[in-house]
Amino acid sequence: MIGHKELETRQRYGLPALFEELSNQGVTQQAVLADAGLESADVALSFHERLSLFRSAQRLAKNPETALRAGQRQQISYYGAYGYAIATSETLADAWRVGRDFFSLSGSLFRISLDIEDGVGVYRSYNPESLGPVLPFVAEYWRSSQSKMFALVLGREFPSLQMRFPYSAPRHAALYKEVFGCPVHFGCERMEWHFDASVLTERCNAADPGVAQLCEDYCEQLVDRSEGKSLFQQQILRTCARNLSSAKVQASAVAKALNVSVRTLHRRLGDEGVSYLALLDRLRSSVALEYLRNTNIPIEEIASRCGYGDVSNFRKAFRRWTGNAPSFYRASWEAR
Repeated sequence: MIGHKELETRQRYGLPALFEELSNQGVTQQAVLADAGLESADVALSFHERLSLFRSAQRLAKNPETALRAGQRQQISYYGAYGYAIATSETLADAWRVGRDFFSLSGSLFRISLDIEDGVGVYRSYNPESLGPVLPFVAEYWRSSQSKMFALVLGREFPSLQMRFPYSAPRHAALYKEVFGCPVHFGCERMEWHFDASVLTERCNAADPGVAQLCEDYCEQLVDRSEGKSLFQQQILRTCARNLSSAKVQASAVAKALNVSVRTLHRRLGDEGVSYLALLDRLRSSVALEYLRNTNIPIEEIASRCGYGDVSNFRKAFRRWTGNAPSFYRASWEAR
């Protein structure tokens, strides 16, 4: 049974595995943090702080295979509540949903999507060129870490079919096949991981609905806390997020779910300087942006998932949020 001590709310980002590998080379965690200009790795780090940390790790590493070997040290506990939420999910498909919903806690420097194409799962990483010279090091670490995590979650080897990387083969390319157990291709246009999609229906090795819900609640607290929302706003957003495409997102339904009157709901939010409609609008905007950035879901479906029965109303709202049409935003993001 996972206890509250294991569910510590530090945002560990899976980094202990990297620090362990470097420590075996005589490179301390303190040395990496100092080189990156950071005081701690157990707090919420921005994208640029995480990128700086990996640059320092690459610079101080004494072995070119460091990132691949570090990833194989990965443990579920190294991701804190995020790792346990994934591991205790019912099926691997549920684990993927949890990983996507709380992706900001993963520590990954890539945007991702998952598509099923003729029975093959295609896990894509977007915008890798933005990482510059540190791309191979980061790609090796996260792919190796995810490979190990998937195996731990399933309780068996993950059925990988092939890996594709958008950079030239390194001198230690032979280790890639050993780590991933599948054909590996370099110099590709996209960064992709292909696998047998039937694995998504398999039950996770440590599946436990009660623990999974507890872990998801911790993850929600971590995400909401980092965004500076009050507990009441967090409760409203969680309720709305679970019912975004239904009538249960109406203020009256949300108030009933929270056991308060509609009048009290509006008054309390007013005291905090925000309206219910503004809070719901921001949630819809955030969800829409995530779908457009990280998936290939049609815009009509995104509109429906965000609670818009009429796609034209969604397009108008999206222009109000961003100043652009959804299709233009998606194309611009993919071109970065």
